[in-house]
Amino acid sequence: MTPTRTAPIETKPARAPVTPSKPASNPDLPIEIVNHTPLSQAERTGQQTSLLFPLLLVIATIAITIAVVKREEILTFINPPPPPTLIDPEIVYALGRLEPQGEVRSVSAPSGSGDMRIEDLKVDVNDTVKKGDILAILDSQPRLAAAVDIAKQTLSQAKSQLSQTQLEVETTRKQLEATLRAAEHRYDMTHANLIRSESLRSQKAVSDEVYESKRNEAQAAEEAIAEAAARLQRYQAASDTELVDITVARQQIDIAEANLKQAQANLETSYITAPIDGVILDVHLYPGERVGSSPLLDMGATQQMMVRVEVYESDVPRLHLGQEAHIIATPLAEALTGKIDRISNFVQRQEIVDAAPAAFTDSRVVEVWVRLDEKSSPRAAQLVNLQVNVQFQPQDKVP
Repeated sequence: MTPTRTAPIETKPARAPVTPSKPASNPDLPIEIVNHTPLSQAERTGQQTSLLFPLLLVIATIAITIAVVKREEILTFINPPPPPTLIDPEIVYALGRLEPQGEVRSVSAPSGSGDMRIEDLKVDVNDTVKKGDILAILDSQPRLAAAVDIAKQTLSQAKSQLSQTQLEVETTRKQLEATLRAAEHRYDMTHANLIRSESLRSQKAVSDEVYESKRNEAQAAEEAIAEAAARLQRYQAASDTELVDITVARQQIDIAEANLKQAQANLETSYITAPIDGVILDVHLYPGERVGSSPLLDMGATQQMMVRVEVYESDVPRLHLGQEAHIIATPLAEALTGKIDRISNFVQRQEIVDAAPAAFTDSRVVEVWVRLDEKSSPRAAQLVNLQVNVQFQPQDKVP
């Protein structure tokens, strides 16, 4: 009989040695029987942990997948939607937008300023301005201001030229008047000498040569009178007309004044001014940027706010001037109030649409303007262009 072999027993210093029991052996089977040492608590815990981690990973993956797929249902369960609001059939519901009176103005540079650049910006967002205030200065301002100075000097020179012309005309007229009087005096003397010579000639006291000389002198004096009178007539205007020289000088003044107005008008194109009293809502261009076709800024008369409402064409017959309106929106702590100020006569395509994906966007609407009251207008001025929901309350027509 072959003796049975047993495995050696390993001993550890941390625990007492274990004496293996002798296993039952079958002498007919040549199988070696080996005894395994039992695992410690730490070893068993390590094996369990290694199996638990993949299991947790699979569970977490499944949970995340379910959460993504069922997200809407979960959110609805956590935050249930508010109960549906009952719609009053007597109330007209519509969408609107908060706008200043006269709508938002996009202020651009004057015509012909496309190549100019912003030299100086005088305002900022939320600044209050008056009509005519300078909002910005273009880089063409120094050149056009110099042209204005030249035009002013030209006008001053033309005025001085008029004064000088008037003085010259007056002086020349006086000189010609004196010349005419002298010519007339000389003519009187020569004519008297000619009469005396004729008398002496009839008595044979003077020769024919002396007589001809006296007659020529008288004739020359007469021609001098005619010449002086003709020259003086040029500087003597009729009672209802002006001398030509003075008229020409005045025309030069008119031309200079026209040139000055043109230069001043050109200078105005280097300034961008406020078209209305209002508040600066947004600025689009800054110093150094080219004007082009872009607006400089947006502004509006926010001292009086309005609501531009788009009402379905089928609901318009239920509205009338003076009808009260309640305006609500998420950013508004409390509703705004106002009254219908104007109802358009023009049916157009809807522009203000609901944010809901299923909203109908091809309706035919009529614009209705609601004027906000004194308490609501200042609050609406802080939310220009806000989309709001408008409810027109049923009431008797205001006469």
